[in-house]
Amino acid sequence: MNGSTNLHSIDSKQIAIISGEGTGPGTVEEYKGKRSRKALKSRLTRERCHGERWARAIGRYGEDDMFGQPIGINIETGEPTTYPI
Repeated sequence: MNGSTNLHSIDSKQIAIISGEGTGPGTVEEYKGKRSRKALKSRLTRERCHGERWARAIGRYGEDDMFGQPIGINIETGEPTTYPI
């Protein structure tokens, strides 16, 4: 994770925080905090524990793809991904 301060669309109705250690899959938790860039950035910083863990935020974006998987967007990078919840 690059830790960029430029967060992409956070107006998504659903946001998931995925965090973990090493190369493992991590755990998924629905983000229920304030929908501001500052609040989300603060949450990701806490999850990362000074570099001991990794964390990312995925926003639900539109409809499911053609395979029925929910479409998401990595809020820090803007890259499309599968929404985890």
